Amino acid sequence: MTSHESPAGERERVVEFWTRQHGKEDLGTHDNFLVHPLVQGYLSLRALGNLISMQDALVFQLRERTRPGARIFSPGCGRADKELLLAAALPDREIVAMDITPGILALARAEAERRGLANVSFFEGDFNRLALEPRSFDVVVGLGSIHHVEALE
Repeated sequence: MTSHESPAGERERVVEFWTRQHGKEDLGTHDNFLVHPLVQGYLSLRALGNLISMQDALVFQLRERTRPGARIFSPGCGRADKELLLAAALPDREIVAMDITPGILALARAEAERRGLANVSFFEGDFNRLALEPRSFDVVVGLGSIHHVEALE
């Protein structure tokens, strides 16, 4: 934030940027080297020791570490591609996703409805100004946005 920019002005700038990024037809994959299959394979081998996808590994870990009925929170979901995958793979868990961009959240809600996923919900919020009730979620997952959190603790 520049010294003359208000917090409201900063929020508008952030919303506009992420709305533009996540609103692209290719979902922003053209400028994300992490989605390349060779990079995914390398990351899987280094992080997991085999070629299981990161998303499959996440589903496995969440299934192992949570019980049916668990509430899973994902801040900074964007179009919620990963959260929708989790909702489909873990239909007995509740996925709660948050993002700062109302227009992109509308796209995520529409996609969840199109897929018939009733165990995922979305709300607008800024994870840098977030207050959650203690123990309101069983797990918080960082699916691509945690590095944007100003005060992670």
